Amino acid sequence: MRNLIFLSLLIWLTGCVKLNPDLTTSFTPVVTIPNAPTNLKGVVSKSAQIDLTWTDSSKNEEGFKIERKSGTDAYKLIATLNHNVMTYSDKSIVDPTNYTYRIFSYNQKGNSTHSNEINLATSITDIDMAQTSTKIIGNPISIEKLEVAQFDFPQKMNWHNAKKACAELGKGWSLPTKMELSLLYQNQDKIGGFSKSYYWSSTETGIENAWRHSFSFGMSGFIADKGNEYFVRAVKVL
Repeated sequence: MRNLIFLSLLIWLTGCVKLNPDLTTSFTPVVTIPNAPTNLKGVVSKSAQIDLTWTDSSKNEEGFKIERKSGTDAYKLIATLNHNVMTYSDKSIVDPTNYTYRIFSYNQKGNSTHSNEINLATSITDIDMAQTSTKIIGNPISIEKLEVAQFDFPQKMNWHNAKKACAELGKGWSLPTKMELSLLYQNQDKIGGFSKSYYWSSTETGIENAWRHSFSFGMSGFIADKGNEYFVRAVKVL
């Protein structure tokens, strides 16, 4: 008797399912925008790159988007990564430059809010000096007893960084003295590549000041604060 009741109940339930196909419809979870990544960190590597790490704070992201800006420029997307990735190496840096980074997680619903922002400053010492030396020294030009680097450094520098950058090009290379810089100005057409702007000399006029030379109108009698940023051309005494 009990088996008969159970069989009747089973037949009735089967009929209900057939009459109500919606009962068999699978549940579709609601997709939400993922949480933002957290704890974004970075370090400038000696192998000419910036290494980033962060914490994956969501469980439903499809991937990550990394944005970068230099100085006061607007942010630009530099990389799109797969889900669960928590490291990235930016190998497109230029020295010396200030970079700011932020990161988003994203899925089909859109982007998360951005992570914390981090600022990292590269310097001439952060890249491979052998490559830097080649790019700056190039095919040096001989002027009297001086060997002059073919190119300026790509960025203006303060006086302290200018002296350091020239010395790190290799043995004998230095920031030109006031007299040497005047010689470079007099032969600027032969040497080539100079900007119509100020250049640093190594000649100091005190703790806070040094001589600069204008390659626009030739005046070398300018004393400038060492914190100012000017162009730099390295020389080597033969």
